[in-house]
Amino acid sequence: MKNKDIDEVFTGLLLNFPIFTKKLLRISSVVSSNKEITRAHVSLMRFLKIEGLCKMSNLAKILYVSKPNVTVLVEKLVEFNMVKRKSDEKDRRVIYIELTDIGCNFLQKRTETMKAAFCKSIQKFSTDDLILLNKTLNNMKKLVGKMDE
Repeated sequence: MKNKDIDEVFTGLLLNFPIFTKKLLRISSVVSSNKEITRAHVSLMRFLKIEGLCKMSNLAKILYVSKPNVTVLVEKLVEFNMVKRKSDEKDRRVIYIELTDIGCNFLQKRTETMKAAFCKSIQKFSTDDLILLNKTLNNMKKLVGKMDE
């Protein structure tokens, strides 16, 4: 791949991803409804919903952020009773993070709001458009997966 091609892809990513998420998910209006809880908090909670108990170090890896940043995110969520810390019974030094019922309810409401915004955004899409979008997302997932190899 030539430098020109790399520059084009890089610029495309920088310019289009923020617009893509804002237009499709109307992220700015949805997230700003609670200034205390950011997209990073919601991403962390969504991961906990899928995985269940999780170590801080695993959260840092999956979210691609530093451990200190995860600590800050978790602190805020603990403050709002959306997650709780749980000590490992065998090794008290190991701390797990777990989503609480309050966190689950918040996440469910936030997801429903985002899904409604998404549905509104794609009203003009044809079935072929949705298939193309799905294929594009799957291809992006494959490409990102190659970066981890």
